[in-house]
Amino acid sequence: NGAVVKIYKYTIDFAAVTSWTVTGMSSTGFIACDSSNNIIISSFADSLIKKYSNSGSFVSEFTVLGGAANNTFALDSSNNHYLSNSSSLRVYDSSGVLITNVSITAVLASNNFGILTIAGAKIYYAAYVTSSGNDRIAELTLGGVVSDTFAVDGAAGGNVNHICGIANDGTYLYTYSHYG
Repeated sequence: NGAVVKIYKYTIDFAAVTSWTVTGMSSTGFIACDSSNNIIISSFADSLIKKYSNSGSFVSEFTVLGGAANNTFALDSSNNHYLSNSSSLRVYDSSGVLITNVSITAVLASNNFGILTIAGAKIYYAAYVTSSGNDRIAELTLGGVVSDTFAVDGAAGGNVNHICGIANDGTYLYTYSHYG
């Protein structure tokens, strides 16, 4: 399709440092840094995960299941890769070996768009349930076992009916909504 995928590096003061072109990808997905400061990027259209050193040297790549259906990506402290879509959570080790593939449809409902964050030994998967507006967050172990779910009903104030992001600071979960 002629798309050019690039990685840009900035200082924390927003000064441009360098950039490099990523080959073999026709689109972008998500970006993360692993515990060795490597840059991990995903292209769900190409079903690829690529790793670059923080200086721009290519390190490795691997193919993932689900392709364009994957809509979120995160790393844990062991550099395992977590990818999810509307029906499953897949966990790969840092070399691309599939560790687990867990169905999450029954837990959260069908027709959802999810995003995730990892806090210690738990995964929090937030699902925007397009068919009902009943957004939910599921708590899972790093192995993908669901330990709890709860509806996000705006108990902390406001009406939450379209979760667009989730993050954590080790103590609290934060979400944001288009319509809250």
